[in-house]
Amino acid sequence: MKRPLKGNPILFIGIFGPIISLLLVFLDIFLSPWFSWSSNALSDLGVAKYGFIFNGSLIFEAIINTAIFLYIYGYYKSRIGFPMVIIAGISLGLVGIFNEHYHPFHTIFALIYFILFPLGIVFLAPSISNKRPYRISSIFIAILALIVIVTGVLISDGVIHVSGIGLAIPETVEAALLALWIVITFSFIYIGRGGKISRL
Repeated sequence: MKRPLKGNPILFIGIFGPIISLLLVFLDIFLSPWFSWSSNALSDLGVAKYGFIFNGSLIFEAIINTAIFLYIYGYYKSRIGFPMVIIAGISLGLVGIFNEHYHPFHTIFALIYFILFPLGIVFLAPSISNKRPYRISSIFIAILALIVIVTGVLISDGVIHVSGIGLAIPETVEAALLALWIVITFSFIYIGRGGKISRL
C-alpha cells in the first residue's frame, strides 16, 4: 500500500530544495565581486573561483526534483508532464556537471531545462489538481517563464538590446518562477489539496 502524499516528509524536502538552491546561487554571487548583472550569465559563476557552489546548487536541486517527481509519478500518472519535468530536472544537473568549459553541451542542457520545464508544467498541472486558482497560476508561471527566457536569449544574441540587462537577469527570473511553482505544487500536495484529475 502506498504511503499517502498528504503530510509526506519527502514533499517537505522538495518544498525547501529550490529555496536552498537559489540561496546558494546568491551566495556565490555575493562571493564574486566581478559578477555583473548587466554583462554576465549565471553560468559564468560555474567556471570561477567558487564555481563549486553554483554547480553544486544545480546538481543538488536536480537530484531533489528528479527524485520527488519520480516518487509522485505513481500517484498521478501524467503521461506527458512528468517525463518532461523529469528530463528537465536531469538536464539541470547536467548543466552543473558540464559547465561552460564543455560547450556546446552546457548550452544544450541549459536550454532543455529552461524550455522543457515550463512546458512540462502546462501538461502536469491538470494532473496535480483541478483547483482553478492552482491551474491558472501554474499556466501563468509557465508562460511567463518561457517569455522571460526567450527574451533573455534574444538579448544574449544581440537581437534586442535592453540597457543594463544581461542574460543573468532573465535566467534568475525564470529560475525563481520555476522554483515558486515547485514550492507551490509540493506544498499543495503536502497539505492534501492535490488529486488525480488528468493523465495528460
